[in-house]
Amino acid sequence: MRNRIYILTAVHNDLEDTKKLLSSIYAQTFKDVEVFLVDDGSTDGTSKYIKSNYPKVNVIEGDGNLWWTASLNLGLKKILEKAKEDDFVWIINNDCFFSKDVLGKLLLFVKSLKGKKNIVGSIVLDAKTKRVFESGVKINWRKLKFKQSNLKKGEKIDALPTKGTLYPVKAFKELSLFDAKHFPHYFSDYEYTIRAKRSGYRLLICPASKIYNRSERTGKNSLSFSKKSKINPLLQLNIVRVACPKKYRLKCYILLISKLIHGRR
Repeated sequence: MRNRIYILTAVHNDLEDTKKLLSSIYAQTFKDVEVFLVDDGSTDGTSKYIKSNYPKVNVIEGDGNLWWTASLNLGLKKILEKAKEDDFVWIINNDCFFSKDVLGKLLLFVKSLKGKKNIVGSIVLDAKTKRVFESGVKINWRKLKFKQSNLKKGEKIDALPTKGTLYPVKAFKELSLFDAKHFPHYFSDYEYTIRAKRSGYRLLICPASKIYNRSERTGKNSLSFSKKSKINPLLQLNIVRVACPKKYRLKCYILLISKLIHGRR
């Protein structure tokens, strides 16, 4: 049976990046794809351009208040209306680009694995430096540390980002969607894959799938309560409350309070 890949991205302006992404998608050697793009209130003509130049893209328009997670969930609901259980969803940020054989390599890797409960990520490289930016995450709950994996064979991964990650449709039907309530913009990808791993899904990285990303656009690294901050204290509190194993939860709360008092990341 031939598997279809539903490609999902979400945008808010940044038309030039989106053009580059769509160019990469439609250059793929693997052709059985359908693209869903959620345009959350862009004011730069994104929807108009895509509808005129890429009529096959399913454009879903938001009001500008969805943020990343709710945008993905809106797209996923549309995909799940038509996708078959053996199909896949590939989520990709709009500021990414990649070679023409990425999807083919990902699917080949997935089909080489045992079972169907596998979520497979890509190696994400900084578009400027070509250095590895994201490669799956190892979590040390005891110290509340999130570190990128070293890509060693057999290394266990605890969470994956949405950049270039391939999900079986079955996972969304079994585990529902991303948690937009607690994680409107950041950490929803980590929470989802932590949840999936606890439900028996394996998290892996396909070494042959390499994605280039404008990493300088990935959130603010300043300690603030903004949704755009990757180290928003409320966001960190929520990931502990929702995803941390119970035996480490109290210690993590104490670490978070200490970080907030002393202004540390």
